[in-house]
Amino acid sequence: MASYTIGLVSIPSRVYQEQAATAFIQSVKNDARSAGWWKFTIKEFSVAGSGDSVLLNAVCESAIQAGVDVIVTTGWMCSQAAVQACKRRHSSIPIVFLGVIDPVELEIVDSLKKPGGNATGVSPSGGVRTDPTLLLTAAKPDWKRALLPYGVVADGNEKYAESIRKRCALTGQEVTLLPIDNVSDTLLKIESLLSGHDVLMYLEGDLLVSYGAAFGKIASKYGVTMLAGSLDGLDESALTFADNPTPVAAEAFEMVKRILIRGESPATMSIECLPNVYGFTINRALCAEQDLADIDISRVVSAVRSDPSLESVHDHIIIK
Repeated sequence: MASYTIGLVSIPSRVYQEQAATAFIQSVKNDARSAGWWKFTIKEFSVAGSGDSVLLNAVCESAIQAGVDVIVTTGWMCSQAAVQACKRRHSSIPIVFLGVIDPVELEIVDSLKKPGGNATGVSPSGGVRTDPTLLLTAAKPDWKRALLPYGVVADGNEKYAESIRKRCALTGQEVTLLPIDNVSDTLLKIESLLSGHDVLMYLEGDLLVSYGAAFGKIASKYGVTMLAGSLDGLDESALTFADNPTPVAAEAFEMVKRILIRGESPATMSIECLPNVYGFTINRALCAEQDLADIDISRVVSAVRSDPSLESVHDHIIIK
């Protein structure tokens, strides 16, 4: 029996990464043939804080020196740091990343078809984005004014947020955009502007997703509806519209097996682009304190499933 060790680098404080890492570990455990043909051992390398680049680099260095057969990374920060650490150490250890939207722009790979180096992986293919305010309207038809903060970064959510604002204006619903260029001021700015709004929301893939739980607590404090755009806000938000990392993690494991068992090279393994799988979660325990005490769950589910523009979540509605 062949034995392989996988080094798994993640940032558990980021909920998507924590769930992606958990899903990857579960994929390895579920591998039916591993008991008789091969054996995989996972060695985890966790980064305590997402904002500490020095610590992140040190953890990636440790993974490279640990003697593992392949490194799996979650999210763009871990993936970029691991690739850069390999370059500094002239290491060719294979890297399989998951959940990285723009691996070429981030200089993790040379191209999607021919990565060219020691890294390959799985990337969300994107496509047409679902307007989360359509889900908001299904759950709260009479909402009037939403506060939408977003981080000011290159290729961020500014254009997407503006398109949402314009669409909602056509139906008489107002979206107040709040650009944040200094994240340390985020919570103070939200509290100073939240009065007069009945919804607080943020978008997927935003610089502010790590504040998801804090946003939900503010929403409960002021009795407004929280619509979270990532798993970070799941436990503190009445409504959450977020990407599910399980299919991406499963595909990443398949790529690991191709490298370790078949001997394929990451340099010639095309990036696997998977369509995003989203889930819409209604947290009944928080509905009362976030202005949804009278929510009719069966009506909401029916409204979502009867809307063709919300097809991506028709089969992924979760009642918590």
